[in-house]
Amino acid sequence: MEGQDWQTVQIRGRGKGPKVLMDKQEIAQKHAGYHMYKLETEDTKPKKKRLTAESRQALVAARVAIKKTQREVDTMCSFPPNSVRDFEAGTAVPSGPQISTLQRQFAAAKLVLKVEQY
Repeated sequence: MEGQDWQTVQIRGRGKGPKVLMDKQEIAQKHAGYHMYKLETEDTKPKKKRLTAESRQALVAARVAIKKTQREVDTMCSFPPNSVRDFEAGTAVPSGPQISTLQRQFAAAKLVLKVEQY
C-alpha cells in the first residue's frame, strides 16, 4: 500500500461539541456500514405500480372496438401525447382521474382498469 496518505482527518459538526478526529481508515469503515444498512433496507422501499396485463389488453381491445388510434384517444381524453401508448405498453400508470376519463370514454366497451404493485 505504498503511496497512500494515512494522515488524520479532522471533521467538525455544526454544533459546539468536541472535535472528532478520525483517520481515513475509520471513515472508510463508517461508509461501509452505511452501505450495508442501505442493502438491508432495500426491501422496505415502496413498490411501483403498473396496470395489470388484463387491463392493458382490455384497453387495446376497447380502443380497437371503437376504431380509434392511440393518438386519437389521447386527444379525445385530453391526455398528453403518447400517454395511451405508454399505458398500453405498461411503462406509465394512469392516475385516478385519467382512469375515470378512460372508463367514461370507453363506457360502451365496459372497460375496467386495475392497477397492481410489483
